[in-house]
Amino acid sequence: MKHKTSELTGTMLDAAVAKANGMGFEIHPEKVWGDGCGVTIINQTPACWTGAGYYEPSTDWRTGGPIIEREKIAVIHCPAGFTAGEEWEAYMGYVDPRRLDLDPADGEGPTPLIAACRAFVAHKLGDEVEL
Repeated sequence: MKHKTSELTGTMLDAAVAKANGMGFEIHPEKVWGDGCGVTIINQTPACWTGAGYYEPSTDWRTGGPIIEREKIAVIHCPAGFTAGEEWEAYMGYVDPRRLDLDPADGEGPTPLIAACRAFVAHKLGDEVEL
C-alpha cells in the first residue's frame, strides 16, 4: 500500500526509514512491551535495536540522531503560524545550490525527529512510499 511521506507517523514512518536505509524490516501488529505496533530490523547488528528491540528513529534519538548527523539533515524550529501546523522543518540535499544534479527534500513535523525522518524518506524514496 502506498503512503504519502509527508503524512507518515509512528510505526509506518519508522518502517519507511528502515526501507530508506536499505534494511530488511518487519512490522509487528503488537509490541511485546508497550502500546501499539513496532518495527524490528532483520539481520542487523544489535546497534540497530532500541529499547525492547524496536527500531524507532522517529522517536528515539539513539537511532534517529545518527541519521541526522550522517545525512547532514538541517532541522529548524519554525515560529507559530510559519508552517501548516507543524513546528519543525528539516532539509536534506541542499549542499550546493549551483549543482542541478542534487535531489533536495524537506519534511515537516511536530518534533525534530519526525521532520528529519520525513525529509530522509522523501530524499531516498520520494513523496510516496510503498509499505
